[in-house]
Amino acid sequence: MRAFFKENDLKMDGLYIDLVKKQGINYMRLIAGLAMVGATIYLAIYSEQQRFTITHLSIFFIAGLYYAVLGAGFNPLSLVGKAYIRVDENEIAVKKSIWSKAIDASWDMILEVQLNITAIRVKLKNGDSFEFDYQMLNDDTAHELKTRLALTAKSKDIEVN
Repeated sequence: MRAFFKENDLKMDGLYIDLVKKQGINYMRLIAGLAMVGATIYLAIYSEQQRFTITHLSIFFIAGLYYAVLGAGFNPLSLVGKAYIRVDENEIAVKKSIWSKAIDASWDMILEVQLNITAIRVKLKNGDSFEFDYQMLNDDTAHELKTRLALTAKSKDIEVN
């Protein structure tokens, strides 16, 4: 069956999974954030109350603004950095969080790929290894990631466990 396919037909496109998820619109969070912003503006401008300092009001305003932005479906952490898993014909690249450093491993340097229940472990030929959890991914995305890793590793004659 394989003889009927051309070599280009067997190549797969790369897989990119963004770990900084865009949230859907949450109207309750949006309304709560706007209420916090509105209350802060009212207390700062129209209220005669001297109980709150400008520091208190600033913190309350920023928290309300952040909450409203989250409720609108935008994740402000995406402005700070990226977190991703990328699998292509050349390498595996994993950046677990926006604060961590990316780990890149070319397929030439990989000795073994282990697909465990909760994590994927990659052993390198120089003796080093790294692993990453896929528990934060939904089931379909985790299945696609494991399948892509297994197929690409097999095509490169790398052991998969």
